Amino acid sequence: MTADLVAIARRPRSRRPAGFCATYLISLFFVLPVFVFASPYAAVGGMTAAHGLQYLVLVSNISLIGGAALNAASHLHGAGHWGTSCSAATSARSWRTS
Repeated sequence: MTADLVAIARRPRSRRPAGFCATYLISLFFVLPVFVFASPYAAVGGMTAAHGLQYLVLVSNISLIGGAALNAASHLHGAGHWGTSCSAATSARSWRTS
């Protein structure tokens, strides 16, 4: 663990952006309860709580991104090629049947 911290500290600042460092350190410290607590139950309890928090953060991010994408898509009323191709197909169909 110490070697990993030293390795990330030695990287040039341009090669260790904040998002990368946060993700790397959280991943590194995820197993820390195993080494800190003497009781295996406390260690497993800490890892279970961390896993639950990780799940909540992941689901929240996915739902925010998905909601933003659906919001953007819902404002495309008649814009783009869909409106044009649908009206062209309807015109061609009505022309052939008449």
